[in-house]
Amino acid sequence: MAEREHWIWTRCRWQPCDDNQEGKTVERFGGFRATSVINGIRVLVTALLLASPLAADVDGTAVRSAVAGVSPAVVRIRLIGDSGSGDLSVSSRVTTGLAISDDGFVLTSAFGMTGHAAGIFIEDSNGDRTAAKIVATDHVRKLVLLKCAEGKFVTAEYSKERWPAVGTTVVAVGRMFPGASPAVSVGIVSAVKRIFGLAIQTDAKISPVNYGGPLINRHGHVLGLLVPLSPSDAAEAIEAGVEWYDSGIGFAIPIQDALEAADVLRKGTDRSRGTMGVRLSTRNPLATEFDVALVHPDSPASKAGLQKGDVIVQANGVAIDRFGNLESIVKRAYVGDRMSLVIRRGDEEIRTELVLAEPLSRPPRGFLGMIVGAEVKADDDNVLGIRVTCLPESVLTEAGVPETAVLTAWNGTTLTSRTDLRKALAAAMAGQPVELTWLASAEKPEPVATTVTPVERTQTLLPLSPPMTAQIVGSTEGLTWQRGESKLDDDGGHVWFYAPETAGDREFGMVVLLSEAGTAEEVVLKRWRAICESQNLLLAVPITPEKTGLTREHRSMILKAVAAVAKDRTVTSGRSFLVAGAEQADVCTELILQLRGRQFGAAVFTDAWPQVSGVSQALLSVASPAVLILNASIQSRQRQALLQQAVSTLRKAEAWVIQHSEQDDNITAEQLISDWALNLSIR
Repeated sequence: MAEREHWIWTRCRWQPCDDNQEGKTVERFGGFRATSVINGIRVLVTALLLASPLAADVDGTAVRSAVAGVSPAVVRIRLIGDSGSGDLSVSSRVTTGLAISDDGFVLTSAFGMTGHAAGIFIEDSNGDRTAAKIVATDHVRKLVLLKCAEGKFVTAEYSKERWPAVGTTVVAVGRMFPGASPAVSVGIVSAVKRIFGLAIQTDAKISPVNYGGPLINRHGHVLGLLVPLSPSDAAEAIEAGVEWYDSGIGFAIPIQDALEAADVLRKGTDRSRGTMGVRLSTRNPLATEFDVALVHPDSPASKAGLQKGDVIVQANGVAIDRFGNLESIVKRAYVGDRMSLVIRRGDEEIRTELVLAEPLSRPPRGFLGMIVGAEVKADDDNVLGIRVTCLPESVLTEAGVPETAVLTAWNGTTLTSRTDLRKALAAAMAGQPVELTWLASAEKPEPVATTVTPVERTQTLLPLSPPMTAQIVGSTEGLTWQRGESKLDDDGGHVWFYAPETAGDREFGMVVLLSEAGTAEEVVLKRWRAICESQNLLLAVPITPEKTGLTREHRSMILKAVAAVAKDRTVTSGRSFLVAGAEQADVCTELILQLRGRQFGAAVFTDAWPQVSGVSQALLSVASPAVLILNASIQSRQRQALLQQAVSTLRKAEAWVIQHSEQDDNITAEQLISDWALNLSIR
């Protein structure tokens, strides 16, 4: 590459040129000449090329040598009897691991270890297989430590540096096939200390093939362990970062950190993210002004003396000049870690220390039996309050609130929008009294204050009268429904849907059928057309390019399908849900447990169940999904046991779970689902 100092843009690509060509006009760029473009960015291009794998190693010899050196330590992990299918057939879930000791300890990514498996097998570089079991999981760095029953393993050489230099050539290594050469992807280190200071970032293509495998340098030294992380969901969700795969954004836990984590995991105890027990006044990482909005009773913060209004100015010796600094410190810390704080209270600075604890158990969510309606405005166009409908025999009607009323305030705070009321309802806890101020109607502006105590929601469906259904659905008159189709950009897939030709200002729910890609469209429409039209539900059916079943790898495609159907229509998340079978249980679970930017908090599982094994109770409690399980065909004891374990786990996290084991001859599965979807709107 030393001779290739000059490059030009021609025939849609960069090519080397000789000195005579340098600086000449060789192409036009959208109407202006390219001379200045070439001269201006030649230095940048050359710098990038010198930092690239091509410049470092034209024929790939160094890369092959590096991969050959680490290959004996890279193992293939195979799970047998995936819980999604319930039988003992070979699971399609294959992932990669790294042997870290000669006595059979293997580190891998938590991504491949969700769900239950009848067996876990490790296959070395020669294809020899041995059984393994999970020792413990690190929920912060998304690592799992496995122990093999037997076998001889070779370890790799590790980098002594925690953070490699940005621009360093790296290779992502995975093992998809036993006994074959590893799968590799070459790139560079594009950033360090990413995801709250946990990870190395690389532009090498990372996917489920090499999750759990090593990220190595040109000398074959392991720099880190590849895991799917994402800044959008704080690396808490089980799907975190999967949507980024093959995108040029991948992450690896520095190997020194991974090995330290493995030493702790050998004790057999899972490691979880610690919590301070405070709610701060912002979640914006760039905010420079924020304070403590709430201190939870009996929390580490409460025991350390923190109070509402305190400003945290220093944590573990680091100045906190914006919220992101504090968030990074907390998000990478574990239960039991000590944290020293300096807080400002008025003109006084106070030093204190706390020990991070397990996430606080959230009290059961409160249920009032209320349907949120439209905003009611006065003649001057100001909002008087929010119209609500109260279910018969609910805590509201028993407290004297009429069946229809206009709520004007919640615990003394004026309600100016439906969003205000929905946020208040989401924060309501069972057993904690709430003062409601209401009007009998907009024409009777005599405010009445009533104290009510929310209760726990029953795990049953509540019957709704036609007026209550109309309150939830809104007007269905004047809409012309039709089938439509939309291509999904570069994915090659598409989505077909059933929706009104024009939506106007109406609100719709959405049902996304993940399990009907192989069903004829006319059959699907025959089952769903009347329900969609009577309940203002948009219908979406994503189809993969190969017209195969949807899996967790199609997560981004599903979200694009939803966006395509929702375009130019107002869709409310409270009435939107997914429908999945056994093959889609993984991706469906990931979508309803996504925290930031979540579009779906509810799902229907047909002869399947949410894959929540290995998911932290804290995440389940915060996400608190609504789930309907139709398990008429689940007969085996093994599958029934796994189903009940999932249901128990969800209910402990205060999720609303409805089970229906036998189909009534007088009601179809679609009608049952639609009744459940209406119940989603009751708060």
